[in-house]
Formats: sequence, C-alpha cells, structure tokens
Amino acid sequence: MLLEKSVIDKMILLDIIDQDIHVYHEEQFDLNTASQELLTDHHKFIMIYNQEKCAILSTYDLLSLHAKKESLADVKWQTPINASMSFREFLDKHDENSRYFTVISDLGYGFIDKQKVLSMYQEIDEENNALINSILDNIDLAISIVDTNSRVKFWNKGAEKLYEISRDKILDHVLTDYFPNALLPSVIKNEQKVVNVYNLPRENCHNLISAGPLYSKGILIGAIGYDRDISEQIKIAENLKVTESSLEVLQKELQAIGEERYSFDNMIGEDPSWKEVVKLTKMVSKSMLSILVSGESGTGKEVLARAIHIESMRKGYFVPINCSAIPKDLFESELFGYQSGAFSGAAKAGKVGKFVFADKGTLFLDEIGDMPLEMQAKLLRVLEDGEVTPVGANEPIKVEVRIIAASNKNLLDLCDQGLFRKDLYFRLNGIAVHLSPLRERPQDIKLLAIKFLEDMKIVYGNKQLTMPDRILEMLCNYHWEGNIRELKNIIERMVILSNNNGLVEISDRFLPDVIRNMAIRMKVGPSYSLTDLLEKTEKEAILEALSQSKSKADAAKLLKIPRSTLYFKMDKYGIKRASES
Repeated sequence: MLLEKSVIDKMILLDIIDQDIHVYHEEQFDLNTASQELLTDHHKFIMIYNQEKCAILSTYDLLSLHAKKESLADVKWQTPINASMSFREFLDKHDENSRYFTVISDLGYGFIDKQKVLSMYQEIDEENNALINSILDNIDLAISIVDTNSRVKFWNKGAEKLYEISRDKILDHVLTDYFPNALLPSVIKNEQKVVNVYNLPRENCHNLISAGPLYSKGILIGAIGYDRDISEQIKIAENLKVTESSLEVLQKELQAIGEERYSFDNMIGEDPSWKEVVKLTKMVSKSMLSILVSGESGTGKEVLARAIHIESMRKGYFVPINCSAIPKDLFESELFGYQSGAFSGAAKAGKVGKFVFADKGTLFLDEIGDMPLEMQAKLLRVLEDGEVTPVGANEPIKVEVRIIAASNKNLLDLCDQGLFRKDLYFRLNGIAVHLSPLRERPQDIKLLAIKFLEDMKIVYGNKQLTMPDRILEMLCNYHWEGNIRELKNIIERMVILSNNNGLVEISDRFLPDVIRNMAIRMKVGPSYSLTDLLEKTEKEAILEALSQSKSKADAAKLLKIPRSTLYFKMDKYGIKRASES
C-alpha cells in the first residue's frame, strides 16, 4: 500500500526539535567565549536571542564575524517558531532558502533542520516509487513512459521481455532510435489516447498497444504506453484451423481480441448535446443513482450504458436485457432465476437470474417500456428491497445492482395511458439523459463515418482503403432514420464490397439507393420527374457495373438482376454491348 504524506503533514516540529545547542542572551554574548565553547564542546551551533528574535550561528559564522570584524547587527535574525506548528504549515510558511530555524517550546529554545523535514517526505517518495516500480514490474503488461522529447524514462520487466531490450540499454535514449514507428511520439504530438492498436514488433510477436498523454498540473510531461502480448492467443487460433486458411483464422482471432472496449475515451462527438450527456453521465457514473436513457433506436443507448459501467469501476458484470425480446411468461425466471423443479420443463440445476448474475455490477434494462405491468411491480419491489427471490425458492437473495434503463418510447405518456407504473418511472429516473438522433447532430456524422471506416479497415484487413469526400458529403446530407447503427452498417457494407472487388477507394455504387438517389435529387434539382430520375440512376448504375466487371454476366450479378434484364436495359438506354469475356 502506498504511504500517505498526510501522516507527516500532521507531525509537529516538537517531534524533531534539536536542543543540543549553546544558548546566549544577546546582552550576555561574547564572541571569543562563544567561539571557544563551541569548539571545546564539539557543538555545531550556538543560538543568540533577545526579546523578539533569535539567530543561529555555526562555527563558520563565528569565524566570519572574527575575520570581517562584524557585529551581531550583521547576523540573520529570525522570529522563533512555535514547536506545535505542523510540518505542512511550516513548509508552507517558510519556503525561503534558510536551512536552520529557531524553535521555542515548553522545554525552551531549540532549532530544526529544514532538510530533515524535507528528507522525511523524500523517503516516502522513494519508498512509494520503489513500490510502484515493483508493482509495474510484476504486471503482465509491457509498460513504457517517455518524456516530451520521447526519451525513455521507465521500462518495466514486461517491456524488457516483450521487446528484448534491457532497461539499462534503453533508459534516457530516444524511443524512435530503437523503434522508428513507435506510437508514443504521435500520442505526445496529438495529445490523444489510443486503445488496442495491433502491432507486430518482430516475427511471431503479436501485441495490442494502448497509450495516453501524461500531465502534471495541466502541463504535458510525456506519455505512457502499455502493451499486451497476444502471441499465445494467435498461436491457439492458428492451431484451430481446419478448413480455413491460416490468414483467415488470424484475421478472425485479431478481430475478436482487438475489439475496442466500450469506454468514454472511445466515444466521439462534437455536438453540444452529446458533450453534455457525456459530462453528466461521467459525473454520476460512480454513484448508485439509477439512470434513465431515452432516445430513438440506434442512437447508442447501450453503448452509453456500457461506458457508464466501465467508468463506475464496479466489480461485477455489465448485464444487458432487451425487455421487448423476452416472452411475457419467462420474464420472472429470466430476471430472478429459478430453482430445480420450479416448473415443468425447468432445468434440473435451476438457473441463475440476471439480477444475481449482475450482483456488484450493472443491469441494463433496454426497452423498459415493453415490460409487462405485473412484472413492473415485482421489479419495483426488488429495487426497493435489494432482494430477489428465484421462482420456486423460499429464501430471498441479497443483491447490489446498479440499474440503467433505456427506452425509445415516452415513458410518461405510457404512464398516462396506464401502461407503465409511475412509481417505477420515478424510481428509475434518478438521472435522466436523452440521446439526440443522428440527424440532429450533423457535425458528428463525418466524425463517426471516419471512425467506423478506420475500425472496419482493421477488421477486414484493408488498411489502404479510402473514402472520397463526395461520399462523405452524401452521408452528411442523408436523413438518418436508423441513426448511428444505420451509419455503421452502411460503412461496413461499403468496406466489404470494396474488398470483394479489390478496390482501394470506395465507389458510389456501394451506397444504398436511397442515399444515391437523394444525392442525385440535390444535384439535379426538382425539375426532373420521378421517371427521368429513376432512368438516369438506372443507366448510371449499369454503366458503372459494366466498367467494374469482366463480363455482362458479372455485371448482372453485381446489379442483382437476371442477365436477360440487363440486355433489355442496355438496349433501352442505347448502351453498346461489349463482347463476352
């Protein structure tokens, strides 16, 4: 356990006062006598006092008075300090360069050495540093710290093992001298965290890197990186291949291992309403307040709930339940569990309910508005008592669960209609947040599109793939009824189709028709009739498919129409038939 400096802060000067000193009243002081006594008794100091102040003189000070023929008027006088003053108060009030200070107590005059006080703090720092270093050395991660010039200031045993470079060799050297493509210099430059970036530092060594900037009193002082070796997982994945190639197995394993954890650090958005939601939920994440999240489907209610759970540092699991997907008759057993033989068809071993499974964690009740009324009453009782009774059991089980509920319906309207209990609504509504639909966050569409593209490029192994600005503009102009979920699905679809066609730039033809047609309408204006618009779009699609295909048969497959229909359309629009390849 780290040592607390607060213990030393509360110590008083009386604990370290040194009274092994000759004391003289100013009127009784004689330079020759004092010098002789100091030398004879082997003391280091003498003290001179008058009614108001004191002075501490060493042997060197006495010799200087002799040599320069100075008087006591030239000596540095101090106001005595009360011995009951705490160390913290002493350091705060006496930050000058003086080392020795006179102290007065019930025992009389004495002095303290300020360096002795500081050394006690320094010892704690050294012990804490040694403890922290020992902890970091025993963590199963490669941890490295650099300053703002990318010079290595910390390199734990995990880093020595992973990168096969000793601490003595790399400390105080520029990281890029050993690793030209190191991630930490860019973290310092951009002052942004990165999470789970895949890296292959050497052959047969696979790891995931996360890193972030380091600050002291708001000033950037460096960056820390921690790498997790996943070579063993990759090796296991390679050994599991049966019918798939080793490359396909590797990609799937990396996809499973490298999925970013949900956290506030990985959630992006510049919309003011979104920033306010993040700020509020981060503030209350560590409390036990219930949170009610409202918003349309696809706005990220579960993503936000997971981020709150991670930020809360709760020891238990995050357990999501979609209330609209559970049959009415199974609600109670799903939430509370059941004992063996509780009902016909019950498993012999019984079943653990979601509440017990989420003990010390977070239970996410999605689409809470679809929960049956009779179940709402039982849920309210559990929330009030902190106990659940499995179906068929006699004794309740104590649970400590954080509740986050979400709904795409207006729960107050449901209360007015008698479909939702008002007392349950107010119990869930400890903190209410609303997620705006994506169409009301236009400035975030481009940010999310680029993030999803970068994620999918890693998942599907096409790091060279780019998205033209014209497609980004079309996405920004679209009315996103399906919100963020719809945007992510469309980006993934375009990446897959681009991969299958061997492209390094996403083509307009991979966009859904509704987005392409909207873009065309915006471009050509309202003077086109619907028939003209559809024919123009159809002709462009056929020409694009033919240009991207080796044969008309392939073009027909790409367009998902019979080959005979393609021939008819080509004749209709006067498109010259190319010879079959």
